[in-house]
Amino acid sequence: GAGEIAAGVLSSDAVTATAGTDFTSQAQELIRQFDNTARDAVFNGKNLLASGSTNSLAVRFNENNTSNLTIANQDMTTNAFGGLSIASLTQANAQTFIDAIDTALTSMKSLQTRLGNDLTILQERSDFTTSLVNTLQEGADKLTLADQNEEAANVLALQTRQSLGQSALSLANQADQAVLQLLR
Repeated sequence: GAGEIAAGVLSSDAVTATAGTDFTSQAQELIRQFDNTARDAVFNGKNLLASGSTNSLAVRFNENNTSNLTIANQDMTTNAFGGLSIASLTQANAQTFIDAIDTALTSMKSLQTRLGNDLTILQERSDFTTSLVNTLQEGADKLTLADQNEEAANVLALQTRQSLGQSALSLANQADQAVLQLLR
């Protein structure tokens, strides 16, 4: 782990004053990059890796906001881990530095798990919503997009029935007229 690396890097046999200065500058650069990455992780004005109450993300699942999910941010800058800074990396302060890195890694793993769980919830809700929209769209299409051939056949059948009904009434009237003619 990190302790083994530091022990090898900072052994008194292998490290000269020049090498120690080089390791210090490398560690400081890594800390700077770590902070920059956490601060630059902004999307739509939200940064889930920085401090501040405005950085949490509220997701509403319905119009009444009775079903929602708040994804809380967690400060992942080096300030959250006791400042994680060094002026000079030496054997004396190496273990403190390594312990701070281990704490940061543990916090990152915890945040990764929490964000992974939140992502699963959001993905399931998104899949459900997509399925519901598709079902409703299909129903609406069936209501509004009637089959033109089927509807034309239905109209023709109704017109034929009406014509046959009129013919039947006409024949009935003619039969009644014939009977009346005979009786006269």
